[in-house]
Amino acid sequence: MSFDDFLKAYSLYIALALALLIAVIIALFYIIPAINKKRSTKVKTIDYSSFYEVCGGKDNIKSLSLTGTRLTLVCIDQSLVDKEKLKKEGVVNIITMSKKMVLLIEDRLKEVVSDFNIKNE
Repeated sequence: MSFDDFLKAYSLYIALALALLIAVIIALFYIIPAINKKRSTKVKTIDYSSFYEVCGGKDNIKSLSLTGTRLTLVCIDQSLVDKEKLKKEGVVNIITMSKKMVLLIEDRLKEVVSDFNIKNE
């Protein structure tokens, strides 16, 4: 079988394989990054008032300080703090001490500290 005979016999299959290869390349370089970009732009907004309500109200919070991802919360009455709802707000772990609570938080809750400090100045 000569090369010309091979091309005549399999030209349709070669064309379909090239078209499929081009379609896969387009999908990899254009469609998939566009899908990932749409997913990454969906950021959950923070409802500050609900965070303060879960902590027993803004008046119950004596002070807040942030060190890395640890939020130190000094409350007047710790019994008013709803720990289960705090976990739903983005708190990973809660360490309770006699006068303060240390909350291991997600990055998005760092805005709560800056909001609290701005409003109390």
